[in-house]
Amino acid sequence: MKQTIVPAITFAGTIAAYLRPTFNTNDGCDPMRREIPRPRTLIILLLLAGAVVAALVIELSSGVRREIRRSLMQRTADRAEVVFQSRVRGLFDPLEKHLRITGEWGRRGALDLNDQDKLNNLFIPMLEQYPAVTSMLIANERGREYMLLRESSAWLTRSADAEAAPGRVRWRRWAAGDSIADDWWEDVDYDPRKRPWYTRAIEEEESDGDVRLTRPYPFFTTRQIGVTLSKRWSAMTGDDVVDYVAGVDVPLDSILVYVEDLLADFSGESFLLSADHRVFAAGTAPIDSDDSALGTRDPVGVEARALAAWEAVGSVFGDQLTVSVAGTPWWVDFRPVSSDSTPPFLGIAVPESSFAGEVRSQQLRFELMLAGLLLLGGLVTFAVGQVIARRGGSDAGPDLDTEAGLLKLIAGGEGDGLEFKATMRWNIIADKPGKEVEMSWLKTVVAFLNTDGGVLIIGVNDEGEATGIAADRFANDDKFLLHFNNLFKQHIGLPFREYVRADIRTIDDTQVFVVSCASSPEPVFLKQGKEERFYVRVGPSSRQLSVSEVVKRFKK
Repeated sequence: MKQTIVPAITFAGTIAAYLRPTFNTNDGCDPMRREIPRPRTLIILLLLAGAVVAALVIELSSGVRREIRRSLMQRTADRAEVVFQSRVRGLFDPLEKHLRITGEWGRRGALDLNDQDKLNNLFIPMLEQYPAVTSMLIANERGREYMLLRESSAWLTRSADAEAAPGRVRWRRWAAGDSIADDWWEDVDYDPRKRPWYTRAIEEEESDGDVRLTRPYPFFTTRQIGVTLSKRWSAMTGDDVVDYVAGVDVPLDSILVYVEDLLADFSGESFLLSADHRVFAAGTAPIDSDDSALGTRDPVGVEARALAAWEAVGSVFGDQLTVSVAGTPWWVDFRPVSSDSTPPFLGIAVPESSFAGEVRSQQLRFELMLAGLLLLGGLVTFAVGQVIARRGGSDAGPDLDTEAGLLKLIAGGEGDGLEFKATMRWNIIADKPGKEVEMSWLKTVVAFLNTDGGVLIIGVNDEGEATGIAADRFANDDKFLLHFNNLFKQHIGLPFREYVRADIRTIDDTQVFVVSCASSPEPVFLKQGKEERFYVRVGPSSRQLSVSEVVKRFKK
């Protein structure tokens, strides 16, 4: 998780920030006078960084728990979506297959609406496999119909002929085998061609071969609200080509039962939403009802809160949201049931308390991991402090804080990180200011910045004797510092000033000018006129690189 990484990155970033070899300007002081952090101060800062990280861990705990709950809700919703889709497809896919087979039989002339015995033998075994289906219907454009209806212990058939015998249908109850237990007529205004299951399949003639699904509507005989899968085909009847439709009725409660127990393990709620965001509900209705909200109801309780939160974020699928219901926090998610994200939609709601055990378990693993990272960070801090402490006598930064340290540094002589210059601008031999003198020490500063840093001391000759800065003949120290600053700005550039500390120091009653350079993360060029030159430190000298060498260096 992201939260398990953030504290470690913060800790490492804090260490890196304090180890970075740059110099901090004190408020109210001359920008030329800067201080390098001492080893002891640096170690204290590193330890403080660890304490800050520990405080952040406490602060992040609530965020970690929320992320765990969000992840658990996502996993729960993923599972509920897959289970529900598999259940629905497990019902609808075989029914679609049977309807296609029925259509193929019809095209070949194998289905005679007058031969109920044969139709029963074909379709009773099919319906026995699917208890969720209540009836099977076949009708043609002439108003002829055959319907097979499931009863608790028998089968009913209904035959209609809206043109030859309008206003009447014939019922038969079939006992075991092919025997007829009852036979009667019913006066009823019924025309199969006007029913939703027929019109839905016949409305798009070019869609021959497709299985269609109606929206919820009341079935004519049982008044149950449900949906019908139907399929159209054409066949020769006498001398004419006649359109036929076959359908299977599935009550809504047979579908909603697949939703009810999806979250039984979480004491949650799941529900189906219509296109206008109403909750599907089973029931009955008058057969002439044409209400678009049929088979649905207004959302209530958790459903209403969940729907309001979902609509507030633009009805985006797959977002895990939180709502409060009667003071209890719930997590909610909405998923499409179909692959093309058309209605219905599956709503999933789980009380936050259902995740409590898993949250505690995962948070414990997170805290143990974080404790390991903090322990590792502490060991790194200790090791870094030890290295800094051991290097305290040779590093230019810390030794410059005292006269004794500076004398010790000079006594060690020039090297790859230390160079002496007698003056900043004055050519002692010519006894006048010389640009070549200025460019000489500027070249050294650039080389230090481009390599591993170093210290330049002006006012010390090649033999390591402190001759002082008086030879530069400035009126006062401020003029000296101003000249240095102007040269640095002109030939190196102010953006690199943060990597340089420069101040006037006194050793043995003689003033010297100490320039401490850190390594620059960006390349530094010495500018002279229109030329720019790149220098690096090679042993005790500064070496200019060619263009190809500079390119090669940067590629590394």
